[in-house]
Amino acid sequence: MSMDFSAKIRETENVIRRLSGEISSHHHNVERLRQTKDRLIELYDIFIENSEHVSKPSFTKNTWNGELANEFLSFRQNEWKRSYLAIPHNQLNNRIEQIEERINQIDSKMIRLENQVYGKRVHLSYLESRQREALT
Repeated sequence: MSMDFSAKIRETENVIRRLSGEISSHHHNVERLRQTKDRLIELYDIFIENSEHVSKPSFTKNTWNGELANEFLSFRQNEWKRSYLAIPHNQLNNRIEQIEERINQIDSKMIRLENQVYGKRVHLSYLESRQREALT
């Protein structure tokens, strides 16, 4: 009978180790995602800070003049700037939201795994106490 408990104890310990390894791996992944998110937020700020560079160099009447110059300046000011600002507002924001969603998913999975580990530890304690009883 105690051999049966020993095998169950080893099996339960192995499951706890495997689940703990998964939790550790998920912690590492969440940390990497948080670092990536922080870097994207930095890039977002850089994009916004540098938006005025889209309309440079500036042209004066001495360097370029006429209807084409006006069309170009209007295009650069409206279309280029709008496209430029779409990068942080749309693309970076979307990626940041996707990363936050993934972090939340992994956090939820870690909670489930931690609950499983807790349950396995309770079961392990039960098996160990039963084994001690069987030996006495």
